[in-house]
Amino acid sequence: MAGPVRVLMFSKDPSFLACQQGAFGDTLTRHVAYADRLRRSRPGSEIKIVTCGPGGRYYPPERPTEGLEIRTVTTRLRMLYLWGAYRAARRIVASGWHPTVVSAQTPWEEGLLGYRLARALNVPFLAQLHFDLFSGQWLRETAVNPLRAALARWLCRRSSGVRVVSESLKHNLCAQLAINPQRVFVAPVGTSFQATELSRQEARQRLNPAWHDRRIVLFVGRFYAPKNLALWVRVATRLAERRNDVDFVLAGDGPLRPAIESQVRSTGFAHRFHFLGAVDHRALPVVFRAADLLLLTSDNESYGRVIVEAFLSGLPTVSTNCSGPTEVI
Repeated sequence: MAGPVRVLMFSKDPSFLACQQGAFGDTLTRHVAYADRLRRSRPGSEIKIVTCGPGGRYYPPERPTEGLEIRTVTTRLRMLYLWGAYRAARRIVASGWHPTVVSAQTPWEEGLLGYRLARALNVPFLAQLHFDLFSGQWLRETAVNPLRAALARWLCRRSSGVRVVSESLKHNLCAQLAINPQRVFVAPVGTSFQATELSRQEARQRLNPAWHDRRIVLFVGRFYAPKNLALWVRVATRLAERRNDVDFVLAGDGPLRPAIESQVRSTGFAHRFHFLGAVDHRALPVVFRAADLLLLTSDNESYGRVIVEAFLSGLPTVSTNCSGPTEVI
């Protein structure tokens, strides 16, 4: 393909919105960098993203950098995103802008929309896998996941190409779906993470001066089923029984946080666990620098970007043996 590349991408991730930047990671910052890099390599290239935002307000199109536009579909019911996204895409095409490739961040509902639109426009469709499609644990998480897995398999087989985030995902995809490896592209999730210049003691002074003489074991991430935080607490408790100088810090939030806090209260070591809540991504470098070890006990991880961020901070990581962390470490 020569000349400019025009990418139309569908996503239900609200962290693309400028008003959410930092609070939910660095999604917008990374895509600004992607757009800038694409324009340098292919002058005139553009990325247009149709994403999902909370209902009840209007979000005008955002253009955070040249060659990147974000259009937001607002709806109180996320399932209605597909109809709004279809209408937004048709308006984009009707304005005279014609994509050279269509993509979707997940290979199910919005993936099917992207695939059908790509077929109608006679352009390639690129599916994306940011998760372990072949994890039995992921299949059991919700009643709808087996249906999503079936749709993802169908779409991956019919896509012009599939972007995955790790070599292990590529291997499994090719082996289990009999996909030509030349159609599968490994592109790990990037990061805008910049390690802090603070020393460990300076970082601890900012977060909690009482940690100055403690060892800190850290978790960073979302409190939800794939992270298996119940196991994290059991491991921490066993260590607390053996060492009096270790505290346990959990940065993040999510639907399972109340259950994990309840489990911690039953350990007898609740005073040594510290819940930081949701931490702005721009504040995470100080949290990483304050720790001595990152501990992950996930059942499945497609990649494990938090490990890369820990490495950039000079922080060692111990993880369960699942696809992403095994490859990164």
